[in-house]
Amino acid sequence: MAVAPTGQDALNSVRGDKPAVILCAMYLPDMTGVQVVQQIREEYPTDAPKFVLISSESENAEVVSMTQTGQAFILEKPFTPEKLVNALSVVTGQMLAVVPTTPEQLGMSLVKPLMLGPLPAPSPASRMAKRRVLIVDDSKAARTHFRNVLTGMGVTQFTEATDGAQAIVTLSRESFDLIITDYYMPLMDGHSLVRYLKQNPATAKMAIIVVTSETDQAKLDELNKLGVMVCDKNFPPEVVRGILDQLPG
Repeated sequence: MAVAPTGQDALNSVRGDKPAVILCAMYLPDMTGVQVVQQIREEYPTDAPKFVLISSESENAEVVSMTQTGQAFILEKPFTPEKLVNALSVVTGQMLAVVPTTPEQLGMSLVKPLMLGPLPAPSPASRMAKRRVLIVDDSKAARTHFRNVLTGMGVTQFTEATDGAQAIVTLSRESFDLIITDYYMPLMDGHSLVRYLKQNPATAKMAIIVVTSETDQAKLDELNKLGVMVCDKNFPPEVVRGILDQLPG
C-alpha cells in the first residue's frame, strides 16, 4: 500500500507501483480528485486502476459524469467502515467484510476488510449496459449509493425519482428493465408503488427490488406476495448481482 499527500504524488505512484485501487479525496493541495481520475484515464485508457473518490458533492456535474460512465465509484462523506469496504467490494469485484482486528475489539469501531472470496462471475458488460434502471428514493445519498453499486457492475442507463408518485409519472413516459425503490417515501411509499405497478398490465411483469431495513415480517410478507425482491438497505453487491443475472434478456 502506498500513501500520496498530493495529486502529483499519486500520479507518480500509479506510474511506478501500478496499484489495483486508488482511494482519493476530492480536494488535494495541488489538484482535485476529478483531475487525478482524468489524468490517469488519459495515461491508462484500457487498464487504469479502479478508483474510489471520496466526496460530499454527489450532485457535482463532473462527479455525476464519472459515476455514470463508470470512471469512479463515489463514496459520500461521512461514511462508515462498512460503506468503505462496500465501495472496495464493488470496484475490485471481491466480496469483502468488516471484522474486528482482535477478539478484544469485538463491538468496537476498529475494523479491517477480510476477503471472503470472489463474487459470482459478472454477466457480459454489453448485457448489463443495456439494462434500463429506475431508482426511486427520497434520499439523494441512497440513490447515489444504488447507482454506484450498479455502475460497478456495468449498468449505465439510470433514471431517478424521489417518490412513488414521481416514479409513476416517469413510467408513463418510459419503460425500464428494473425498478429499485425504497419502502418509506413521501406522497407514495414503495409498497403503494409496487401494488399500483402490479395491478397495471403494462408494468405487472416488470422486475422490482424493494430496498428496506424493515423488520416487520407482516410487511415483508406482503411484499413477497406481490412478487417483488426485497434487499437490505446496504444494497450488497453480491446480492444485487445475483438479481441482475436472473433478469431475462
